[in-house]
Amino acid sequence: MALSAEQQRIYNLVRQEAQAQGCDLNIALATCEAETTFTNILGDHGDSLGPFQVQPRWHNDAFVYAANKYLVDWPSTHSERQKVVLGNDGLAVGAGVYVVKQVWASAGKDFRQFSLQYVGPAIPDSDYQRRRNIWLKYQGMAPDDSP
Repeated sequence: MALSAEQQRIYNLVRQEAQAQGCDLNIALATCEAETTFTNILGDHGDSLGPFQVQPRWHNDAFVYAANKYLVDWPSTHSERQKVVLGNDGLAVGAGVYVVKQVWASAGKDFRQFSLQYVGPAIPDSDYQRRRNIWLKYQGMAPDDSP
């Protein structure tokens, strides 16, 4: 898949943040690709923010961490938070990688458990399979190579 210049920028930021935070690179890249194909956008009617589609109501700590790292004030209102995330790719990726690292660890590095926690227990099997295939690609495996 060819990435636009903006997508390549987000991809590179994910690589940098994963290394800096000690996050598994494959799960970070796969999650960002599955969520937004490396695009800093709003989702879920504006509730989900950034390339990893993280919701501050569940993961405000991740945004506070990233805001501190990037020396940005983390606003108190959701509309201002949206503007900050959309205007700062580094902060957006930093928060996303922070959440991925936490969820990956709490899932015991099991992709099924990770998906159930990151996306939610109602994840459709078709979406799970799509995400799994993306993750397997980053693992260097074809969809049929893994149990």
